[in-house]
Formats: sequence, structure tokens, C-alpha cells
Amino acid sequence: MQDSSTHLTLQNQVDLAKDLEELLLVPKNKSSDWQTATAKLTALAHAKTLATDTDDLEYLRLIALCRWAQKAGVTDAKKKNLQATRYRTTTPPPLESLGRIELISAALDLMVSLRGNWCKEYIAAQLLNDSLDKKSLISLLYWAEKITDSSAELFELVLGIFIGSKANEKLSLLVIKDVTARVKFSSNISTEKAADDFLKIVQFINKRLVLGPQKKIGSALINSLKIALSEVRIAHPSVLIRGPFFLAMQSIHEELSKTSYKKSALGLTSQQLAPTLSLLVDLCLTGGKDGVIYAKLVLPSIRNSYINFEKFFNESARTHAALQHLKEDSLNDGELNLEDTAVSIYARLLPAWNDFFSSQSDPGKLALLNSNLLEAAKLNGVEFMGNSGEILPFDPVAHKYDKEGQSKTPNVRVLKPAVIFRRANDSYRIILPAIVLAI
Repeated sequence: MQDSSTHLTLQNQVDLAKDLEELLLVPKNKSSDWQTATAKLTALAHAKTLATDTDDLEYLRLIALCRWAQKAGVTDAKKKNLQATRYRTTTPPPLESLGRIELISAALDLMVSLRGNWCKEYIAAQLLNDSLDKKSLISLLYWAEKITDSSAELFELVLGIFIGSKANEKLSLLVIKDVTARVKFSSNISTEKAADDFLKIVQFINKRLVLGPQKKIGSALINSLKIALSEVRIAHPSVLIRGPFFLAMQSIHEELSKTSYKKSALGLTSQQLAPTLSLLVDLCLTGGKDGVIYAKLVLPSIRNSYINFEKFFNESARTHAALQHLKEDSLNDGELNLEDTAVSIYARLLPAWNDFFSSQSDPGKLALLNSNLLEAAKLNGVEFMGNSGEILPFDPVAHKYDKEGQSKTPNVRVLKPAVIFRRANDSYRIILPAIVLAI
């Protein structure tokens, strides 16, 4: 049975929130009476947020009221350091339970700094909330940006919910535009990671475009693709010759060539060929022998990524002798002419030995010989990189598919490890690419 004192406490709590809300709805921050009344009620509301017996919904309402008071110009309220500490580990009630948009907006002001494990799921659940106005939705998107590790993850979290949902077209376009404006590829991450994130964005957008969205939605997604491409190239210029980037170009062409966006896709990919070849020229001219080696190794992936490669390459080779050199002095099955005779011998011997050793029914008998051979090769700078059966991100320089025409995938399984020449400074060059299988 509930006693009268408990009932009074609960009733006072309801009256407190109601009275403060009514005062804040008609702000009079130049009135000393209004300032005094709201300051008193705000102090009481803040005190109740510190009580452990305040339930979750009332806690959220009261702390939102305190934040609202700050925004409304209550002088004493501005002195309070408000933090939604209860929700650092606990999921808050739905925003719509607060009712008024002013309370929702105030609550979001306090929640955007939270990084709990619950945040992504909570944000996803709130995105299609009809109670949100434009400002609150933008706050929610800002929060989503802060808790995701990459632009690719932001696309998945936000646009994965809006595209194909029952949200009206105008709202969906607003969200696509906002999320696209938040696309960035930090210069603090590796170029390989940036290329992989870009590939995920491409795959996400391609999948939605293939489903045939509304015309304006489709156009907005194509624009997102262009902006993501521009941003990744600005932050990481050498992304043009990374494995995931090649896969992205192939995906755009192969997937969108079946849609009404074929012309846009072809234009987008074709525009990348000229700067890619320019990058190869710079590699050859400034990178010395290693630059030429890398350019030769990456050339087949470039050829496979652009349908107009041969024509453009031949035209460019007339102007840039370095490209003609790449064309005429191609690699012979990936094997390089090495200055050091011992290195050259080990480079040919190791793959053959590895095949023989792996085929033995009882390789233990040859374990000592295997160990000695690998040690001798390593002393001359030659060693295997990777292990058979290992699953790795596809690298156009370090990997070669076991069969031509395989569908390209972000990850591959190593059938035969690569052979590398490791320098004294621990950098290395690929002598023989790993033989891999698409998975």
C-alpha cells in the first residue's frame, strides 16, 4: 500500500516538471520574477536528477528541462554542469516519450556526447521518429557520425534505414545530403584502410541503385558516390593504385551497367584512368627501379578495372615514354631480373621447393632440410610472405588470381604464399605475387 508521503513526493515531482515546462514555454529572461521562479524550479529539478530513486523517464525529462532552461536564458541554470551520466551504460527511454520537441532537442544536446555500447542501436531506432523536427534530426545524425568509425559505417547505420523505408522522399533526400556532407577519409588512417572504406560505400550505394529507387533518390546516391570518390582521392592520392579501389571501379561498372545509371557509372570510372596513369608515370620517373617494378605489377589490375584501358593507355604512351617502357618490358610471369645471383636463384627455388615439400605425405622427414633452406634464403633477403590458407584483403601487387576471369572480391584465400626480397631497412618488394583464390 502506498503511503501519503510517497504519494506527495510523486505528485510534487509531477507538478515540478509541469510548472517548469509552463514557464519555459513562455520565456521572459529579462523579467526578474521569471528568472527567480525558473531558477528555483530548475535547481529542484537538477537535485532530483541526483536522486537514485528517480526513474529513467523522469530523470531524462528533468535533465532535459534543466538543459531547456539553459537554452531559454535562465541565468542560474547556465551555471550548472549538466551531464546525462545515468546513460553512460544504460539505454535511455525513447525520445518520443518526452512529448514536446523542445524537450527532445534539449535531451539530444546532452546525449550526443555519450558513447555507450547501446548508442548505435538506440540511434537507429530513433531515426524514423515522427516526433523529431529538422534540427533534432540533424543532431541525431551528428551523434551518429561521432559514434561510427568510418563514413562507410555511417552510411550503413543511417542510410541503411532511410533508403527503402516509408520515410517521405523529401526527408530521405535531406538525410542523404547531410550524411554525404559528413563523408571524410582521415589522413591519419592508411591508404589501404581508406580504399577499403571507399569500397564499402560503393558496394552500399550500388546495392541500393540496383533496386531501382525513386529518381531523385537515385540521383542523390550517384552524387554521394561522386563526393565519396573526390574525398578519398583528396585525402589519399595514391588510393588510385590500391586493390580495394580497383574493386570499387569494377563494381561500379559491373553493377550499374545493368541500370539506368550506366552512363553516370561509365563517366565516373573513365575519369579515374587518366590520373591513375599519371600516377604510374610519376612512380617510374621518381621511384627509381622499385617504382618501375611496382608500376609493372599493378598494371594488370588497372587494365581489368577500366573497359577503355587499351585505347587510353596507347594514346598516353605516345606522350609518356615511361608508359611505353611498361608496355614493352612487361614482367615474365612475375619474375624479376635481380642483380644478385643468389637472390635470383632463391627466388626461383623457393616456390618449387614449397610445392614439393607440401606434397609430401610425411613432410617431417624433410623438416630440417626445409628449415635450413628457408634460413639460407632469408640470409640473402628472400623469404615467403604469408601462409597457404590464410585469408587476406586483396592486394593487386602482392596477389595474383589462380585463374583469369575470377570474380574479384575484397578478400582472398592464399593458395601459394608470395616471395619477397626484404631490404635492410625492413621494407620489401614483391618478387613473385601470392597465388590466391577469390572468396
